[in-house]
Amino acid sequence: MQDTNIPTLEQTNQDENEPKYLDSHGETCLAATSAPIPTAVSASIPDRLLQVEAELCRNLKTIEFTDPVDYVYSPLDYASDTHAKYVHRFCNSQKNVLFLGMNPGPFGMAQNGVPFGECDTVRNWLKIDGIVGKPQREHPKRPVLGLECPRNEVSGKRFWGLFKFLCGTPEVFFKDCYVYNFCPLQFMKTSARNVSPGKLKITERKQLIAACNHAFLQVVQLLQVKLVIGVGNFASENASKAVKGLQQDLFSQLRIETLMHPSPANPSANKNWPSYAVNRLKEIGIMSYTDWKISDGQRQQQQQHQQQQQKQQQHETPKAATPPRRTTPPPTTTTKPTSTPAPRKTTTKKQGETPTPSSSPMDTATPLLPAEPTEIFRPADEADPTAIPFPDQDSSDCVSTDTEKGE
Repeated sequence: MQDTNIPTLEQTNQDENEPKYLDSHGETCLAATSAPIPTAVSASIPDRLLQVEAELCRNLKTIEFTDPVDYVYSPLDYASDTHAKYVHRFCNSQKNVLFLGMNPGPFGMAQNGVPFGECDTVRNWLKIDGIVGKPQREHPKRPVLGLECPRNEVSGKRFWGLFKFLCGTPEVFFKDCYVYNFCPLQFMKTSARNVSPGKLKITERKQLIAACNHAFLQVVQLLQVKLVIGVGNFASENASKAVKGLQQDLFSQLRIETLMHPSPANPSANKNWPSYAVNRLKEIGIMSYTDWKISDGQRQQQQQHQQQQQKQQQHETPKAATPPRRTTPPPTTTTKPTSTPAPRKTTTKKQGETPTPSSSPMDTATPLLPAEPTEIFRPADEADPTAIPFPDQDSSDCVSTDTEKGE
């Protein structure tokens, strides 16, 4: 059954040099042209999305990648179990907002099939587990260890940490949003260094983008997306090119925006990316596309932080209360025999000043997180990169010995 929202071959200007590939019915197609979503209308949204991705993977296998690419990982194949759980759990309805990544990162989606899939987040926040196999050809320096991968995907930790802070639970985030990668493949040199899709040879890059554009349009049509937020310029630029010239209302009215990529390879992203991202989302106006109640998730984080502070206070107050009791008797005994009270009064002041802050060590502690969404969503021109410390951002993760790209 052909979908009328995606242009047909007859409606598209055909070019002999345009990359061609096969749709799910084995028929030759052009980029962003005739292939309908390859399933019956009655099929569920997750199953239809998985079929679109399976078709994309088949088309990409027909491309022969050459230097500088030596290794190609396709996590939708060897991590199909965990990826399918991600799709079925979080993409079972239409979405207003699509966060569009570039391609798998080496320690994220390449390990477990989940976009921006920092392993700790996938296990403990998204609650996804499953079996992960091996790529057909594995680089010894980049073994696929699945959810047991000990390496930290900084981009994924920052990305999901932001929405964990803003939304509290995955269910709140995924009610109106979904995260999808434009390209499902990871490319590596012989040295195991990443090769971004933009660094492929021109002919290979054109074939890749043509196939990915075609799948992207089907995903937008399937989910009835209204806003695409490209995480990085590559994603947003290709999304804009994919819909350019299409007359259907769904595509012509599709809004496409850019969010700076959180990769540690990007120096700007290392200057408190979460604070930047919050202000950028406010500037985009994402609240009008979602039912988010930012303060709910944020207060949840604040309550956890306050509980930790209270526990610390319970352990610290007995130790802090004992010094003033020991220091108070000496001034009373020493003042009697001496005839010069003035200097001794000054000494008692110095001794008395030290216990005052220790008697209430947490009184002056400011809350880690602000209480209202208006405090989080400051105007972009008033953004203070040091104003909002995020509990999920570890400064030690901001420096990576590897040039982490992807997602």
